[in-house]
Amino acid sequence: MMILPKSEPASNLEKVNCILCGSWESREICSYKQVKIAHCEKCGFIYRNPRLKKDSNEQFYSFDYYKEYEGIDIKIIEARLDLFRTVLKKLSKKISYDSRKILDVGCGHGHFLKLARDLGWNAKGVELSKTACAYAKEIFGLDVVDKSVDRACLNENYFDTVTLWNVLDHLSSPLVQLKEIRRLLKPRGVLFIRVPNVSFHLFVHKLFRLLPQFLKTRLINDPSVITNYGFSSKTIKKILNKTGFCNIAVYNSPLSSGDPYKSASFNQGFVKLIKLLLNMVSNAVYFLSFGKFYIGSSLIIYAEK
Repeated sequence: MMILPKSEPASNLEKVNCILCGSWESREICSYKQVKIAHCEKCGFIYRNPRLKKDSNEQFYSFDYYKEYEGIDIKIIEARLDLFRTVLKKLSKKISYDSRKILDVGCGHGHFLKLARDLGWNAKGVELSKTACAYAKEIFGLDVVDKSVDRACLNENYFDTVTLWNVLDHLSSPLVQLKEIRRLLKPRGVLFIRVPNVSFHLFVHKLFRLLPQFLKTRLINDPSVITNYGFSSKTIKKILNKTGFCNIAVYNSPLSSGDPYKSASFNQGFVKLIKLLLNMVSNAVYFLSFGKFYIGSSLIIYAEK
């Protein structure tokens, strides 16, 4: 299971309540080293509890996050390039304005923003990591601010679209940041989000624990991903409704190519086949259930201000 950061001193942690319903009643459902993942007893939301304090969380993503991903980040980006192009094409059709102003929250080294700019978008990013921010500026010449979106002092009603690529689940205060993102969007502006599907990842984590030990150590690492928050199709709709968004549409995300997280030692052709089958099955379940069940590994969401 990938949970970042993997361990922290107890002084950097705090007990938190559920951000969706406010309840303090939760129970632990799984753990990794000192990290505990909880289930809200009232509404079912999945989140890390105790969790890093806001300042400690931002400190980690400002200085340590890309150390954890050293040598892997570029592979993740390369694996997502086709998906980047597909989403930008869809966003072009969804927005109601010709200015094509896009803000990428948690833009990393800026590869998505560079592609957007190359395709004619007026691109801007916010990124906590100092090194990633410097890379985006110096290598790609991008307009990037090394602050969280709620501290970046950006103009109200300015952007046609805001994107969060696998970022929302890492935030310490997603409600605060989503409200700020809504303030930044123009009327009928479009929000795009991609997050891991917690329903899939909890199932995979439980399945992985049943595997024989030799498979765990020699052939495959636990591919499940849970960070600060675990979103399902239901809870992502709840948090967006709670922060004022409307016309919310949730889909199974197309899978990125290859195995950028190095979760398996199998032949890459085999990994590609598994991903293709998962994509086909998840889409079939979605359509046969009339959009009620999402079993893909990630979700993509479009919403409007």
